[in-house]
This record gives sequence, structure tokens and C-alpha cells, in this order.
Amino acid sequence: MMIQLSTWQRAGLIQALGAVRGNVATLRLGLETLEVVEFTNAERAEIEYVEADGQASWSEAGAQRVWKIELGKRDARFAAGAVDRFEEWKAKDAPKVFDLLERLQRIEKGADGE
Repeated sequence: MMIQLSTWQRAGLIQALGAVRGNVATLRLGLETLEVVEFTNAERAEIEYVEADGQASWSEAGAQRVWKIELGKRDARFAAGAVDRFEEWKAKDAPKVFDLLERLQRIEKGADGE
């Protein structure tokens, strides 16, 4: 299914997936999911995406950008778990995090909500 994410949500999801720890099977699934949501070089250039000292930043135009990402149920379930377990979220960003988690859970449950 298609998911629409703001640049902040996409970058946060990338960060949460990048922090996943576990056995080899978990790491494989994490890497596969990360490859789906990670910014391409062209996308990074488009929004002037920069990472420095563990912080990501992007242009004002990038902040307004909405990304359409195709995620299957398995990847959405894994990503939702990573978002849920990630411990670096800030309270001020809670609405964006909750929205991201809800979007992932909708895919995981299917379009009909099952």
C-alpha cells in the first residue's frame, strides 16, 4: 500500500529503522525496510538533505514536501514496531510521531482495517 509521509516523518522513520538491534533475521528485515524508505541521492539533493553530528536537516521546500512510499504489510509492521520502540523521540514531536505510527498501522491492518 501507499503511505504519504512528510520529510520529517520519513527522516524519523529512517532514524528509527537505523537504530534497530537484534539477531541476523531482524537486521535483514530492518535493512530491507530501510532500503524502501531511505532517501535516494536525487531526493536528498532535491530537498538539500544533510546529516551532521547525528542530526538531519533539509530546506524549507523539503519541509513542505510529502513523499509517497510503497510499503507492504510486513515492512509496515516492522516499521511500526521500530517507531514504537525508538527511544529518541522528543515530547514536542509527539503529534508527528503518533501520526506516523497510525499511518503505518493502517497499512499493517490493511485498507479495510482488518
